[in-house]
Amino acid sequence: REYLSLVYSPAYGENGALQGKVKDKANKGTPQFWTLFAALSRGVKHVAVTRTSNKTFSSPFAADLLKGGGLPVEDRLDAKLEVLKDNCNRGIWLLDASIFGWYMAQVQEYSRSSNTNEVHRRAKSRPPKELKTPSLVLSWELFTKHVIREVAEEGNLKLVVPIGMEVEAALTRERIEDAVRGKSNVRVTETFPAPNAWIPGGYGPFHAKLAALVDEAAPRIDAGVKTECIGNENTKTDDSERRKGGNDIV
Repeated sequence: REYLSLVYSPAYGENGALQGKVKDKANKGTPQFWTLFAALSRGVKHVAVTRTSNKTFSSPFAADLLKGGGLPVEDRLDAKLEVLKDNCNRGIWLLDASIFGWYMAQVQEYSRSSNTNEVHRRAKSRPPKELKTPSLVLSWELFTKHVIREVAEEGNLKLVVPIGMEVEAALTRERIEDAVRGKSNVRVTETFPAPNAWIPGGYGPFHAKLAALVDEAAPRIDAGVKTECIGNENTKTDDSERRKGGNDIV
């Protein structure tokens, strides 16, 4: 009945899954991140089942998660859940560098064109540019790096994959690598563009490279193997026990 505006919330962008006043025209979701999750879970050679056989998809491996695939909302939600469960079971985690949600309403500003004298709305800066870097750094120093360091010290962390050039620019490569320094089995990869960044030619090559990285570090689990993640009613393993057998990637 409700949803969170988080990239991994299944109902984010799915008004068909909501009831009454919760439905919101602004609930656009983040299909770019679901495409990224699907690439990590399935690889880019997977071809998803859709109801639009005459349509060509730039990312066919994720088509059943997206509205363009033409599946009912229930089927899209099922596909999203399976992708989340697979990534969780393999120890693939998305960790926000910032603990703050910056996509908040701001005062609308206007400007008048010197050529036509028309009034135009000015684009909002989200988050406010002067606050973005200090907020990311504070979040990293006070919380995020400690989460990464704790998992690394437990011996389960294999890869740290920074995503977002602005994130690396704000935190610096030195800070990211310092979080796992001395943990010999942990590798910090190159930084990848954000999934919603404009990339000439599309994000496809980065999907493929990310999928190959995680496949090497955390191979896919056979469908018949019993796992210990969300949606498994037969296991009640707490986080500390689950980590002992995991291959965490953030």
